[in-house]
Amino acid sequence: MYLGVGPDIDDTPDREWAQAVVELGQQDGVRVAALGGDVGWVFDPDEAINWQRAVVRTGLFDRVHVDVEVWKLDDWRARPIELGASYLRMLSCLLAVEGSLPLEADIAFHLHRVSTASGDTLETAVMRLVDAVTVLSYRNTVTGADSITDVAASALRSAASVGIPCRLAVETQYLGPDDVSRKQTFHGLGKNALDAALSELDRLHVDNPTYAGMAVHDYRNWRAL
Repeated sequence: MYLGVGPDIDDTPDREWAQAVVELGQQDGVRVAALGGDVGWVFDPDEAINWQRAVVRTGLFDRVHVDVEVWKLDDWRARPIELGASYLRMLSCLLAVEGSLPLEADIAFHLHRVSTASGDTLETAVMRLVDAVTVLSYRNTVTGADSITDVAASALRSAASVGIPCRLAVETQYLGPDDVSRKQTFHGLGKNALDAALSELDRLHVDNPTYAGMAVHDYRNWRAL
């Protein structure tokens, strides 16, 4: 489970809430990662470091999971290489924190199209730093063109070459009425459609040691299905 927590977790009632969630998870063998992220972290890594230190101080979590969607910045299309480099620096800063926990990251499925100074794609460069990734493969079809397996194919190959686990993700939130938004989510399609898709993806990747399962965003909207 990825449990969203803020940098002030140790100084607010959220600390007790998070502890209760973690303890309940442990009873059923569920590991809980602290989830955090602000796109501003790529410009101010100290904010990311402060968040990680707060998470570590709680002693509650066995890993951290960052969702810093730098590719959503307005100027991403104009300067992806520069912003990608800032993103990599931010991840490196998190890894340098004393007592740092295993680090996972959400990544967009199109980062293989961005170059880095090392010669790697941004997709591979991120994977060389982190312990696992979750690909935001937000589509509501399993196979074929522009499907979950189609958009996630590069990330699965890159994760296999680097040797880290790779999860794929689906969306359940309402994103908008237009066709592009609708194809990215299972919102409105019902529980059976999502269950069938998750089962099919597990079946397709049953022999792929890199595939670490599916992530569903998010709990509230998943329940609403």
